[in-house]
Amino acid sequence: MQKDDRRDARATAEAARRPYACQVPVKSAAAQAVQCLERAEQLLVRQRTQTGNVMRGLLAEYGIVLPKGPDHLKRRLPELMMTPAWAALPAELRAALDELFAALLELDQRVKRAKARLATAARPKRSSSERSAPARRPSQGRRTIAER
Repeated sequence: MQKDDRRDARATAEAARRPYACQVPVKSAAAQAVQCLERAEQLLVRQRTQTGNVMRGLLAEYGIVLPKGPDHLKRRLPELMMTPAWAALPAELRAALDELFAALLELDQRVKRAKARLATAARPKRSSSERSAPARRPSQGRRTIAER
């Protein structure tokens, strides 16, 4: 059976008539914005991971193995650039790795900025009266008999 707007409308109307159909609350504009920021941050993290993996793969073809993770690359690649092993790599590869390293550093900064934006946007906004009152922590774990 083909999917089209008429069938979609019919299915929506049928679902709305059923009493047991779950109603999904509409997201607020702020909640949608946070979701968009999360997706953007995830994309930047994936791009940073891909860049690092490409660099590690290129170096591994020449027998230079570096551990996973952007922090290892940021720390170890400058050290590697001062060794004879780096000088033994073809000049074109060194140039490509230099560009990839610059891209990795830029992506790392973009990830940090995206995480900061996300943390700010996801923080619930409190009114001035709520800000003056001390925050109450919900209880954790099971309640004891005395708390019931």
